[in-house]
Amino acid sequence: MAQTWSEYKDIYATILRDYMKTPVKPCGLGEGAYEDGPQYPTKPIDGLVIRKQACWSWFAGGYHTYGNGNVWHFDSLKAESTQPWKKALHSDGAQTLGHVRKFLESIEWWKFVPDQTFIAEGKNSGAALNVLMRTPDTNAVAVYFSSSSTINLPLDKLTGGSRVTAKWANPATGEQKPAVSFEKGPRTFTSPAGWPDALLHVVARE
Repeated sequence: MAQTWSEYKDIYATILRDYMKTPVKPCGLGEGAYEDGPQYPTKPIDGLVIRKQACWSWFAGGYHTYGNGNVWHFDSLKAESTQPWKKALHSDGAQTLGHVRKFLESIEWWKFVPDQTFIAEGKNSGAALNVLMRTPDTNAVAVYFSSSSTINLPLDKLTGGSRVTAKWANPATGEQKPAVSFEKGPRTFTSPAGWPDALLHVVARE
């Protein structure tokens, strides 16, 4: 179990380091930055930051623990309260994590393994880190774009089939774009305009 507190940009490397240990054991983020917490030097901890923390944890092969700065103390810690805890239950971070969950369940994310080497260009770093995971047979990949950015993927390395199908999901709203199909080969992907972050699933088809 890892704790990064305000240094949420370190989550992916921290979880991946534990995931890569032998023998493999369950690992994940026990405590990151709590949503809307006023005490963090890296604030604001908004819905986007919450999704980054969660996706960096999941894409590194670990679990994620969500926290809200107004909920855990039930209005008993006035110095860290920004709104009543019952109202905070409906915060942006809490709501949008549900969109991420639906996407990951739809692609059966538990079958994937972390693999940053599959991103030829555009991994970025720090708070703008983009992360990728793939199926063990490299038939499919999933990417989390933590900001508006462009990456290049060597899709000719995907196994099975001669064509590729790609679909986008907006983790902030749950919106999905229609899947598109194209021939295998290196390809550049730019996250959709106006999306603060994005999820992409690419799979080889016969």
